Amino acid sequence: MKITEDQIIEQFQKLLEECDADVLAQLTGEAFGGKCYYSKYQSSDLGTPTMYDFEPDENYSGAFDIPE
Repeated sequence: MKITEDQIIEQFQKLLEECDADVLAQLTGEAFGGKCYYSKYQSSDLGTPTMYDFEPDENYSGAFDIPE
């Protein structure tokens, strides 16, 4: 089966929009090199984004490095 880049991106977007926190964490770890978990420390403020804990491994891509 041959698929286009547009088809792949469309399916990834659907997957990301529909997945739960555990699946998003798993995909994040696989994509960026590490282990990612839904954080048990969540704010009670409904306007606050959902938090995750990320532990880089030897395959870490540097995606979340924030310059200080």
